[in-house]
Amino acid sequence: MKYACHNCNNVFDGDDFTIDCPKCESQNIALFSGKEEAGQPTSDTDKTVHVSAVPPKADSDQTQFIRPEDFKQPKEDAPTVNIQRDKVSPPEPKMAPVPPKETPAQAASTQRPHQEKPASPAPPPKKKSPTMLIVLAVVIIGLIGGVLWWQNQEDSAEKEEPINQEFADIEARVRVEERDQAYFIVGSIIDGGTETAIEPNRIEALYRANDEREFSFDQATGQIFFCPEMEGLTAFKVVLADYSGPEAITDAVDLSLKGKAPAKGANCTHKLEARYINVAFTPNCQMIISITDPYDYGDEVFSVSVTGKQGPFEKGQLKWDVKPFGGKTVDVWIQQGEMSPIAYPQNGTRVIPKCVESAKETESLAVQLGSAAQRFGQNPRDRSASQELQELSMNSLPESPKFFVDGEEFEGFSALSTKLRIDNMNEGKTFELVSKPTIVNNRYWKIEYRSK
Repeated sequence: MKYACHNCNNVFDGDDFTIDCPKCESQNIALFSGKEEAGQPTSDTDKTVHVSAVPPKADSDQTQFIRPEDFKQPKEDAPTVNIQRDKVSPPEPKMAPVPPKETPAQAASTQRPHQEKPASPAPPPKKKSPTMLIVLAVVIIGLIGGVLWWQNQEDSAEKEEPINQEFADIEARVRVEERDQAYFIVGSIIDGGTETAIEPNRIEALYRANDEREFSFDQATGQIFFCPEMEGLTAFKVVLADYSGPEAITDAVDLSLKGKAPAKGANCTHKLEARYINVAFTPNCQMIISITDPYDYGDEVFSVSVTGKQGPFEKGQLKWDVKPFGGKTVDVWIQQGEMSPIAYPQNGTRVIPKCVESAKETESLAVQLGSAAQRFGQNPRDRSASQELQELSMNSLPESPKFFVDGEEFEGFSALSTKLRIDNMNEGKTFELVSKPTIVNNRYWKIEYRSK
């Protein structure tokens, strides 16, 4: 905002705390804005300035309006005053500075009382400006408000004092104690000068302090129950019956099951993993499904499908007659309760062996297998013989076949195929059967070769 000095006619920038002119240090100043008359045309004849004959008072209703043109200096070397026209002046009336010396004609046109201007005018008496009075009023109001606020704070503190005193008199001190690879909530309540141990049956609820997850516990012993996913650094919030003091929170303790199964009181849902599903075939055309997970599932019953994820699922069926599925790929899925079923990991690679129930069927299969083995030995690049030998030897008995080449043992068709093809390609070797294939313990085929 801008101010005008009544003493030296200086126009200068200021703020709400400006009380005197920076040029002559006079306090006879008033707010000034040149915006009111900015849009009016100027002329050489219309330069009349209305000025009161007596110095204005702070409470006077007389207001003087001065145009920016009145502050232009007549001399070229006089200082120039730059007035910003884009700032909005305050709505209250402004006190105008005394203009430059007027001519007799100008004085007559304004009909002002005659007064003689001294050669060296004495500065007018210093009076407090309206701005200064407003600032002082704001400060006084602020001080009164601060005193009232402080008094209100003291009253509130006095009202709350009985509650704080109650909390100071009673306090629950709780902690987690580890005994026999288990964790227990223990502690005491201090009421004034009396300390009383907390009985476990006084505990109403137990929460993890950082996320409010509820933990199960034994109300008879105070033992904390938790599941594997709850292991780790944990602080507990303990809710006690008939207790009105501050929250009872323990220090953090590192919970661990130490490799043991969770206690039944934890109510954990242990999820079966595919790696713990095992499938085996017996010589009498049976497929046995077993769960090798060391976790004790108790009375929980699993449902099994051998024909894919869509089922049908048979509850508790872990032994299957697979004679109708001989030579087909097994597709075992196990469902635990209401969870989504999970697949036996070897689905897509494990094939149900063809079931051989009679000596006649065994002899016929041995002749067919021996023919394929002989043709493959004579020409390891024969794809047809290779495929037939693989299917018959791998899928007709529960376990993988064992091959012997010049007395060296190879388990499974892949190991035999690699040996015969490399020797044939590098050394030109071929191979012949020592004897027809035989069945060992009704579980796997034994086939012997010698090189030529």
